Amino acid sequence: MICIKSIKNKKISTEKKLGKKIEISERPWVRGDLVQIDVTADGYGAKHDGLGVILVCAHESDRQGTLFPSFYVYNLKLGQAIKYYSYDLEMISAI
Repeated sequence: MICIKSIKNKKISTEKKLGKKIEISERPWVRGDLVQIDVTADGYGAKHDGLGVILVCAHESDRQGTLFPSFYVYNLKLGQAIKYYSYDLEMISAI
């Protein structure tokens, strides 16, 4: 299953295009989702790269928070909960 960030639950079927029935589910990221952390573009370097678990969504009222939501993620490599923006995270597995 591939999950993509979205506000609404939505399913897309690709049966007509590929000849196989593959469903892509969209749903909001929730606590417990396993993510790949990649923040090399932010200047943190490889120190923060690795796997993490979503703890909570950090709701921000400004424009940047609306465009790029942030999450507190438990970084398994560092053993700490750190705030990351959605563009630094890639969904690996959903609950």
